[in-house]
Amino acid sequence: MPASVPSTTRILVVDDDEFQRDVIGAQLAGLGWTDVLFASSGTQALGVFADQGSGIGLLISDLSMPDMDGLVLMRHLVEQQFSAPIVLLSGMHDEILTSAATLAEAHGMDILGVLSKPCSAQALAGVLDRLKDHADFGTRKARTEDLSPARLAQALSQNAFVPWYQPKVDIRTGQAIGVEALARWTPAGGPPISPGRFIPALEAAGLVDDLFFAIARQAASDLAHWQRKGLQLKMAINLSMNTAHNWTCRTNWQKSCRTPGCSRPIW
Repeated sequence: MPASVPSTTRILVVDDDEFQRDVIGAQLAGLGWTDVLFASSGTQALGVFADQGSGIGLLISDLSMPDMDGLVLMRHLVEQQFSAPIVLLSGMHDEILTSAATLAEAHGMDILGVLSKPCSAQALAGVLDRLKDHADFGTRKARTEDLSPARLAQALSQNAFVPWYQPKVDIRTGQAIGVEALARWTPAGGPPISPGRFIPALEAAGLVDDLFFAIARQAASDLAHWQRKGLQLKMAINLSMNTAHNWTCRTNWQKSCRTPGCSRPIW
């Protein structure tokens, strides 16, 4: 039985295996989904997105692909403000698939569900059935997601933007040698807001330098704390091109990151 979502939803299926693309396409057609696009690689998917943009209402992507894996693809899409839900598809162990979904959500991606390959039409329909409630949730979220300059300035003043740390591991030893500080924002009483949405809004409001300093101060404090505990780590902090080209910001950057007790650099 077709999933109870308007069939006008455009779906992009990304998988490097032609047979798998054909199978998923046939299953979607059997479930009543007729507007389906296909890409054989992450690079091709980015090209499709460049042409279709917001017209894509759902992404179904393989996790393991040769030129660009599914997570890297989704990260590129989020940076381009892609906000539609995503279904992860993979032949890997369920634990790996679930971990990948958790990591994707931590990066602000909207994960609708995960499916193990080969997936049945019934399993696919079960995930697609969630789209109706998901769409209703997205509508409510859009109403409450305030990205006005005043709201962003308030969030900055309340230290609502916080760093989440992604470890950098030496593959030869398996030891953590550093972390990358990623800006995250979860408004009180609401769902997390994707960096793909709040960072462009901060840039438009002229507040992106304030975000960098807010994250840098918290990150430097955390780094000093870890080092006092004996963890000798380096730290990287993402910054926008606007901030990188701001000479005043670059002059003040080192002052912001000089925290007593912090012996190793932030880079």
